This record gives sequence, structure tokens and C-alpha cells, in this order.
Amino acid sequence: MPKNKIKKIKKKKSISTIEEEKLGGKYALSGFAYQILYSCFTILNFVDNENKKVKLDGIEDIDTYNCITTDNQQIYHIQLKESKNKQDASFLKKVLKNFLEIYLTDTTRQFKLVYDFDLCGGNFQKIINKNLDDKSEKYWQKIIQDITHENPTWNWAKYDFHDFLSHLFFENVKKDRLACDIENILISKYDIKTGNEVLYANGLYYFCYEKILNREAISFSELKQCVQLVKDEINKGSHNPAYKWIQKINFENVENSNSMDYYAGKKAEPIDIVQKLPVRRRIIEQKIQTSIEKNKITVIKSSSGQGKTTLALQVAYNLRTDYTIYKLQWCGDKKELDNIVEYCRSRIKIGEKLLILVDNLDAQLKEWNSLAQLLSEKVGINYKLLLTTREDDWYLFAGDQSYLKSLQIIHIDLDATEAEDIYDNLKKINKLYSSAKNWQYYWEQVAEKKLLIEYIYLLTQGEMLSSRIDAQIKNIQQSSNSDVKYQLLRQICFADVI
Repeated sequence: MPKNKIKKIKKKKSISTIEEEKLGGKYALSGFAYQILYSCFTILNFVDNENKKVKLDGIEDIDTYNCITTDNQQIYHIQLKESKNKQDASFLKKVLKNFLEIYLTDTTRQFKLVYDFDLCGGNFQKIINKNLDDKSEKYWQKIIQDITHENPTWNWAKYDFHDFLSHLFFENVKKDRLACDIENILISKYDIKTGNEVLYANGLYYFCYEKILNREAISFSELKQCVQLVKDEINKGSHNPAYKWIQKINFENVENSNSMDYYAGKKAEPIDIVQKLPVRRRIIEQKIQTSIEKNKITVIKSSSGQGKTTLALQVAYNLRTDYTIYKLQWCGDKKELDNIVEYCRSRIKIGEKLLILVDNLDAQLKEWNSLAQLLSEKVGINYKLLLTTREDDWYLFAGDQSYLKSLQIIHIDLDATEAEDIYDNLKKINKLYSSAKNWQYYWEQVAEKKLLIEYIYLLTQGEMLSSRIDAQIKNIQQSSNSDVKYQLLRQICFADVI
């Protein structure tokens, strides 16, 4: 070996690189999602009387049966393929092999490849267009000849190349369009009110999922029962008293507002999140989201003024495509907990996955612990609880945590790194008070208590929130009816803690 030859050392992969390369599960789930969506689409389009049925994951991904007469059935076998990559003619060999095995057993059956990928053209494009020239016909005859040699025990006596091709069909269907098409069919065929179509679609997805797992057929009567079940559950929800205690948070349908109350120290509302007013706290958000993924119950706990509600709403907004977001307004009586559980169960039955926000634990929400236990016992899946609480309220209303399964408490407070980040972000959107020239000065004023609300108010208003409250108290003292106002304030403060 030459002295100056240096042996190359392979660069070690990082954990993040290894993780990025592990894409098998992602692709498998994407293909399964395509199967679920097209199955639902086929069922809604095809199954319109009792003579028709669809079997999922039977001989092929989808098998459709149309009993025209007692002795006459029209049967299609549909295979589904999705890919992000362009595909050439070699891709089709395995599909043809599967179809040929069925064709040689029963030459009356029809076959369809439904696909969502781009074609390289050539022989693949020509067979799809049923426009074979001599060269492409020889190519496909050679492919089938190879299949013949690989499977000599099949009954090739019935095989006829041109007859087989006449039973072969192709359809390019984009996955991105299917969800919208399904909802439109539901509206037109089943007289569903616009706004509820997503609930019906979710119910149908779950229905198909179970049928695929069990490899079962779907009849017209079963399809109608599925739609009716969703309708019954929706109606049941409106008659359940818990309907008044649980508010759905729809970030896509909040009223627009030009108010900047959030920067004046007001409690965050969904519209503030939609309008991107709060400064993002991405590290804490990710910690909360990871907890929600791994646990049934996630608790955000801190002293007052740390942005618990804002964080909870921001995380809910981040997860809005994965969950349907609800806010629990009241669960103060054990006798009513079964109604809340039943309401949650009815939402899950129609295909929703619930993220239930329990914000600012207090006497109105004191039975949350018992509710969590009942949800675990009677519902079990497809829900998560996200609580926010002050330190003192947690000790008053947490209940016996030993009965709770899968709970994580996340403590939050403001630190110097976040303080600098908040300053920089407020500066970018021109929300800083005119005299706020650097973050360190303002951070030093709140560093002892680390109160987020005080820090943001100071940066945007130029004074401490506590200073403003002191000034308002002095104004009350100087007014003629100060005693009455003080009494009202005492009652409000007392009501807030009982």
C-alpha cells in the first residue's frame, strides 16, 4: 500500500439522520390512508341498492359485487397504489400477476388499478390508454410470458392475451381530492346539513377501518345504518345536558377582531392565537405536545401570570388537524359526570378524536379527577385531557392522583432566554413601547417572580401591570362611593377563589 494513501473513514450518522431515514411506517400509513379514502368513496358511489355490496381487503383491496340477476354477477377487483415517485412499466408486473391469478380462475371478472402517482410514459402509458402498438404489445406479452414461467401450476389453458386486456381498467385518482369528494357525496345523497359532513365522513372512515380489519363486506343496509348512527349520535349530543358544559373550539370559525387586548394583559382567547398575537414558546409547546402524545392527562402548572391558558390554546391550535378541540366549562357535580362521559363517547363514535381543555382549575371544575377516571373506564381511547392550574388550585382540586393513569405535570415559568426571545419577537411586529430599548432592563424588573404577563405588559405598555392596578385602587379611594366599589371588589375576589 502506498505510504501516502489515506484510509477513508465513514462519517458516523447522527440519531436525527437515522430517524429521518426511517420512512417505512410513514409510507405504509400513507398507502393505508389512500385505501381508506378510496374505499369510502367507492362505497358511497357504488352501493345504492341491496343487490350491490363491497368487500374490503378481500381478494383485492376492494372487491365490488353487483348481482344483476340470480345467475349473473358483475364483479370488479380493485387494487390501489400510491407513490411519490414516477413509475415505469416494470411497476405493473406484480399487479398483473395478481389479476391474472384471479382471471385464470374466472374469466368473467373485471380488474382495475386505481393509482396516485406520475407515469414515466412509454409502455405503461400505452396500456393505460389501451393504445398498444406492435412494440408495446410484444413488451406486455413478454411480461405475461415471464409470469407464466414463474407460475407453471396455474391453469393457463383459459388465458387469452387480448381478452385479459379487455378486462383491465385504470383510473388516476388523487388522494388529496378524495376527502372533499366524499363529503360532497354525503351532502348530496343523504341530505346532510353543510357543516356536519365532516362528522359523517369521520364516522364512515372508522366504519371502513373496522371492515378492512375484519375483511368484511358492506351492504346497502349497513351503509344506511352507519349514516343513521352518526345522525343519532349528533341528535343525542344536543339533548344531553352536557352539551351546555362543553364548548367546541373551532379555530377556523372564530370571529375576526382588531382588538389588541391581549397586549393589555387580558386573558388569551382563540382569536388571539389565530391572529398570531402571542409570542411563540416553541420549546415548552413541544414539551406539552409530546406529553399529550404519550399520556392521557397533561397538566400545565405554574403561578398566576405565566401564560398557562395561552400555551394551552396555542398547543390546541397546533394539534387542531389531529384532534377536535373542546373546552370543559363545568364539572362540579359527580351526579352529572355520566352525562359528560356519554357526550364524549358520542363524539368519538362519529369519528372525532378529542382534546379536552380544562382551563384554570377551580370549584366549577372540582370533579375533573372523577371525570378522568370515568373516561378511562368507560371510553378508554381517542381522547386526551389538557389541564391548566395555578399551584394553589392544584392542591385544592387535584384529588387523589393515585387513581389517575398516564398523567404528566409540566411546570412552566419565564426564564432569561425566553425573555430575550419575546422582546425580539415583539420588536419585529412593532409592539414594543417606545422607550423599550433593550430586554435586560425590563427582565430585571420581573426576574424575581418571573411573571410572563407582567413582562409582556411592561414591554408593550411601558409600566408594570401591578403599577396600573395600584393607580386604579388610588382612583377608587378618591371617589365618593369608594366603600361600595371596595365591597364589590372583595366579593369578586372571594368568588374567584371559592
